[in-house]
Amino acid sequence: MVTKLIAAGADVDKATANNARTPLYTAAQNGNLAIVIELIAAGADVDKALTTTGTTPLLIASRRGHLTVVTKLIAAGAIVNKARTIDGCTPLFIAAQEGHLAVVTKLVAAGADKSHRWKNRTALEQAQRMNKHAVAAFLS
Repeated sequence: MVTKLIAAGADVDKATANNARTPLYTAAQNGNLAIVIELIAAGADVDKALTTTGTTPLLIASRRGHLTVVTKLIAAGAIVNKARTIDGCTPLFIAAQEGHLAVVTKLVAAGADKSHRWKNRTALEQAQRMNKHAVAAFLS
């Protein structure tokens, strides 16, 4: 269906009226790699964020632990350290908080800032606080 819509000229960056949720954001949130790949190939903006929070596709995929989507977004040029506008939370921080070690590893390898502080804590400190021991050990 996505292929047909794109072929028919659908705007791949068309966002919902209430919070600017794009097709790429929704695909990243749901971990749908095939749709993420199609949308990126069609020119979707990998860093287009929700207007209400500033959450990007990379941040939501990181939060959900969707490693293959995170990998594809990074390869397509997503800004690894782009923080939510509402509060400054980064993909690394949220992935560490949720205990997604593979995503944390990928983000760090792509240049994520381990020293960034959110709510006066680093990703390491948050992983420790949330008892995400494997993530904390990696970030140490």
